[in-house]
Amino acid sequence: MDVVSFCVRYMWWHYVHAWKDISRVCINFLWGMWRLFSISELTVNLLTPFERLDERPKTFLPRDLGSAFLVSIIMRVVGLMLRIPVILIGFVFLIVVLLVWVCLLLSWIFLPLIIPVVATIGLVNALGIL
Repeated sequence: MDVVSFCVRYMWWHYVHAWKDISRVCINFLWGMWRLFSISELTVNLLTPFERLDERPKTFLPRDLGSAFLVSIIMRVVGLMLRIPVILIGFVFLIVVLLVWVCLLLSWIFLPLIIPVVATIGLVNALGIL
């Protein structure tokens, strides 16, 4: 295999196939983070009572109705206060994965240039040209 053919095939792989693979991996990470933090499930159930603890009134007296209503409101607020931080942390992780993906793709563009640059620097230092 000659050097030109190798370089052409490498560049084709580096700038076409590897981009697709990196993108596929990042999409898998995004999907995994979305499912790990259960963002869609938590947003759908945002106002449901925590641990489904709600109280049914035993009678229709105002005291029992008020007590059941108060317990239901408190459990919903507790559920809301526990779900919102998990959703926010999930979004933070999604943003981190996206930023890493962008940094990786931007650095991937210049990676083939590193080999000639490092080789030139090594030759310059070895030969003592500068």
